[in-house]
Amino acid sequence: MSRYSRLLPALSISVAVTLASLPLPAWAQTRCFQPVGGVPGAYSQPPRWWAAGAPLGSMTSRWIDDPRWQGASSFSHLSDYARARMLVETVGANRFLVVMWHVKADLSGANDRLYFGVWDDAAAKGNVFRIERLINASTGVDGLAYSGGAFNGRVYNKSGGGPWLLNNTGGLIVPPLPTWLKNDTRIDVFCPGVGPCDEWAVRMRIPIVPGADVTLDDPPGVNITAGGTFRFWYQIQDGSSLGSVLYGLPEGLTAGEEAASSTCTTIPPYCFPDPTTTWTTVQDGSTCAGDISIAPSGIYVGTAGNHTVSLSTANDFRARPVNNMSSAQPGNAIKATFRVANWGSVLFNSPEWLPICNDVVGTAGTITPTSQFNIACSWTVPDPCAYKPTGDACGPQAGSRHVDQCMLVDLASAAGGGGYFFSPQSAWQNMSFNGASTFRKDASINIRGLAPIPGGGPNRDLFVYVKVRNMPESVPPTAPIDPDKLDPRVREKLGNVQLPRQGAIDSKTAEQLRQALDDGRITYGDVEAIMPTAIAYVWHDTGKTLAASGGGGTRLLAPQASFGYFISHDGGLNGWRQRFEGMNVSQIGPNLYKLSVPENGSVTVTTTIKACEYPFCLDLQHWLLILLVLLVLLMLAYLLLRRKPATP
Repeated sequence: MSRYSRLLPALSISVAVTLASLPLPAWAQTRCFQPVGGVPGAYSQPPRWWAAGAPLGSMTSRWIDDPRWQGASSFSHLSDYARARMLVETVGANRFLVVMWHVKADLSGANDRLYFGVWDDAAAKGNVFRIERLINASTGVDGLAYSGGAFNGRVYNKSGGGPWLLNNTGGLIVPPLPTWLKNDTRIDVFCPGVGPCDEWAVRMRIPIVPGADVTLDDPPGVNITAGGTFRFWYQIQDGSSLGSVLYGLPEGLTAGEEAASSTCTTIPPYCFPDPTTTWTTVQDGSTCAGDISIAPSGIYVGTAGNHTVSLSTANDFRARPVNNMSSAQPGNAIKATFRVANWGSVLFNSPEWLPICNDVVGTAGTITPTSQFNIACSWTVPDPCAYKPTGDACGPQAGSRHVDQCMLVDLASAAGGGGYFFSPQSAWQNMSFNGASTFRKDASINIRGLAPIPGGGPNRDLFVYVKVRNMPESVPPTAPIDPDKLDPRVREKLGNVQLPRQGAIDSKTAEQLRQALDDGRITYGDVEAIMPTAIAYVWHDTGKTLAASGGGGTRLLAPQASFGYFISHDGGLNGWRQRFEGMNVSQIGPNLYKLSVPENGSVTVTTTIKACEYPFCLDLQHWLLILLVLLVLLMLAYLLLRRKPATP
């Protein structure tokens, strides 16, 4: 598995910052989950959705955005495809794992499962829990509990070298779930109004009970020996009618596979990866060193959101990782490698990525907790001809590269910097700021470097879901943005940025948001909650099959880099229209597309976004309909005028 398969996607510029190469996988290092309040400035409590009268309204608009997740141990998958967060809460003599799994881009909003396991090294026993999402409609800001029909599931146990067994001591065909799991678990589902319910999350509070009997149908919690090590594993099986996508920690472990294949004689859900050799090792303790993270908004050239390189002057690329550790760190203790590729979606180990700066060390200085490192890469385009339009007189290489580039960054510890843990290890910038009335931009969907499917044809199936936010087809003249309803954390970070209370985000406000990104006050996720946004999420067919319970299987899909756009508009606004088009592109659902891409090749797609101004927001078919109605009215008028008056 390529180390780039662990990347998280960023926004408009596909810039990837790669952290230094690490031996297999980064999660193999011993980790610990952050205690509540482990990072200065964090709230003293975790999000408390299980508590009666929890102050949701005063804290945040959505539990998954709650600022009390600050400082949580975080594991991201392709930046904005999926993410997990973990905190350890202590209440008197009791402790709890407070965990959230969040899928931001779901292909069809159905058939989703979450597996997670906890294994105690000292006791040599553990459990796997399966949660299957049943609800496929918006659950609102408070989510939905088990009693509301949100999910079902099962519990499995294993001791020593024995097989995984279904907890079923009472002889029931489908044993009940633990009481704590039913009471304190919530499912969140968010639906855009057009297309599938494309975002969901599972929030869970898990009691830590040393010596817990893992075989019970209703175990009091998970068994973790205090002060020792335990193993942790999860896998999100994001299913759809098109195929399944897997996100996991560690990556690459599939429910249904096990190192000791002789003990794995059935299909899922009875077979899981071997906890003693493959699951992530976690130290159970009261302190946590923390990590260094990199977000797409912390990668840019010149200014935040810019992805266009200069052909005549040196380009100032920047990576701004965040110190999530509990103590200050030297600014020159980490380094980064920068790469660029043509704007669009590229595989992470693709030969399309061009290294431009290798192992650049950060600027010296003291980086306090929650502050940003500063890593600079100065790069001058060596051959401007390649970046000029196809057919340019400079030579045949013209058009082989675009001035619009994605950026990828990898992080690593510099000499003398110690063995830092990076979460994520790599990220790319894939979002750009653009203005309407009509915005049109080409992008390359590229699968170079991907081995052909054995026995497959000349082309490979890819699927693209365009996630659209804050771009309704119809906008009333006084449509409010209502800044007062924003997440207080975002409102505080925006500082002096004055958001309009009606209409769209204009170019002046968009520039202020870009400046807030440059300053590290907000993230792309914060901008997405405010601005009209379109993000293209891309998956390719792996040629493999994920075994299914009861026999058969489903096509296994793999994500690759996303890309998207923030849109501003000056003037009147009546609604929005967006199109995603190209050769070998067919629409198969609302905002969902199938692409046929040549093996080891690419296709060009075009995104068009139109801000419709007063008084109309009409497409061609609407104008044709109006023309037809006018013709009918003219014909009726003509016939009425030709009628002779009646004879007296």
